[in-house]
Amino acid sequence: MRTFSVRCDPDLAEAVAARVAIAAAVEADWWQLHRRQLDDLAEAEDWPTARLAAARRTLAGEHARLREAGVLRGARGAWVLPALSEMLFERGWLDRRWRPLPPGARRGRPWGAGDAGYEGLVVLQLPDDVAELLVRACWWSSAPAVRALQKWYDAHGDHWRGDLHGGRRGWSELRPTIEELDKRDRWAAQITTTGQVLRSAMFRAVETHSVGG
Repeated sequence: MRTFSVRCDPDLAEAVAARVAIAAAVEADWWQLHRRQLDDLAEAEDWPTARLAAARRTLAGEHARLREAGVLRGARGAWVLPALSEMLFERGWLDRRWRPLPPGARRGRPWGAGDAGYEGLVVLQLPDDVAELLVRACWWSSAPAVRALQKWYDAHGDHWRGDLHGGRRGWSELRPTIEELDKRDRWAAQITTTGQVLRSAMFRAVETHSVGG
């Protein structure tokens, strides 16, 4: 499992927490019921220890299968995963083989991505294969826009980023026009971060599943 700390609006974080709490209660009830039924049967039939241990492993496997299928969703990552999988499919990312990131590449946010200053936080644990696909797809799908932005800043300077981004202040002699500033903004909008995708997945999951469902 890989952990993602997703910044978001506080209202979204609260909505996710409320729905996951309900899903966790449903999952706990499922586990307690099936574990109790198994233990009662083992006691009634006087199962040997090895048979009981094997049956409990089978039950744990069924629990994991239902987690993977999105039936039991008693953890934040498991709860968001179906919506995330839908979004990865819709973007066409599941059908592509994404190369590993270059050494030293930023895994969470490609160069040039903005930060909206969200005050909420949701921590998600996702399966390694899904997490790696998400990271690679965000990085490589954003790469053309990142390269275009880098060339843009090389040509026009770095008016607003300042010391934290190379120490360049003010425009270069080739001051950008309004049209060129619009190009910069369009390229920046084409950069996709893992946080953006996961926030969208959380929104979709919240909209799909009411607090009572």
